[in-house]
Amino acid sequence: MLELEVLKIKQKNNDMYQAVISAKDLVKNCTTDRWSKNHTDGYQRSLLEARVHKATKYLKEEDGLFPTSVLLNVRGKLTFKCSLKNELGELGVLSIPDESLPFWIIDGQHRIESLREIIAGDSTFNTYPMLVVIFNLQDAFDEMRLFYIVNSRQRSVPTDLALHHLHRTINEKGQSAVLPFESEQRVLAAQSLDVVKILNTDPHSPWLGRIQSPNESK
Repeated sequence: MLELEVLKIKQKNNDMYQAVISAKDLVKNCTTDRWSKNHTDGYQRSLLEARVHKATKYLKEEDGLFPTSVLLNVRGKLTFKCSLKNELGELGVLSIPDESLPFWIIDGQHRIESLREIIAGDSTFNTYPMLVVIFNLQDAFDEMRLFYIVNSRQRSVPTDLALHHLHRTINEKGQSAVLPFESEQRVLAAQSLDVVKILNTDPHSPWLGRIQSPNESK
């Protein structure tokens, strides 16, 4: 039996349980429904080892923050006991019996695998707290549908804006602080924004005011 203190909310007809779980308990109780030629009912993409190693390096050597929730599903039965309630949600304890585990990973498999990798060599990460949102979808199709929506409709930060973020980081922390984690080409691209700014603001520039900035309409 796994018991978690949770915040339960309902969006339309879907119950969602927001919780914090230790990295050790998370990696111990998770599995992935991965698509393959022999399992075409699966929906998860193949694990990218390079992406896992990159996340592990980020945890150990950079900011080490996973602030967004991993999405999990319990296909079996669970129970929730409410202790406090208002119009937005309920606080209480979520009880998940052993026969309803493991969790099925909807979103966050690379983060979870990076935690598994890092725990194997550093037990201090056993208690690393992870935010999770738990669903109780009985039909694997609904689980797949949620995976599809999360991964096909969200958009990453546009490249031009991401370069401005990197440029600011270089100015704040120095080039040496970002080179171990970013390619030299990307660092140079970010530094080139100084040239772009001159081209766009110098009164003698043929490009004066003609360079489109991030989030600026054409």
